[in-house]
Amino acid sequence: MKKLFFNMSFCTLLLLLGGCSSKPEVTLTKASAVIIHDKDITGSEIITEGERKGEDVVPTSLYYKFVLKNTGDNKVGGIHKDKQIKIKIQPRDSLAFQSKQTVVFNIFKPWDYEESGLGYGASYPSELKENKKEDFALTYDVGGIHVPSAAKLKKLKSKAMDATLVVYTGKEEIARFDLRQYKK
Repeated sequence: MKKLFFNMSFCTLLLLLGGCSSKPEVTLTKASAVIIHDKDITGSEIITEGERKGEDVVPTSLYYKFVLKNTGDNKVGGIHKDKQIKIKIQPRDSLAFQSKQTVVFNIFKPWDYEESGLGYGASYPSELKENKKEDFALTYDVGGIHVPSAAKLKKLKSKAMDATLVVYTGKEEIARFDLRQYKK
């Protein structure tokens, strides 16, 4: 009898603990990647010296757009830095290799941008309300004054979805999505 009571108590405790530690429920509803040359999205930079001084340079970029949906009953993320939603692309070897073939460095490693004259950026909300969808975007410059050939850009775009999208709140990973299933 004591053993039965102990087992039932233990199972009840496990069920209660499981219900209290639920992870945020985030789904990826859309994913796309394109090569863009659009001042409204990437901005521009004015050359300040040399024979091209004063020229407005719009970068050519690999632009990812995602739609994430919170399918849970609680908001995900928050306004405080340690709670904000963050997203990151983890390239597979084929995408990292093509990045190096296109721009000479791995565009998915921020420190590799130093001294390149190129940049990267992100645009997305810090939180995702319950049962709502939001747009998320990541931009990786691949050309500025010097732009890779159309053939190299086409190869980079063809490999762009050979990656994983990782979603964080603060430093905690809450979801990951294989982007290969969104490849067109």
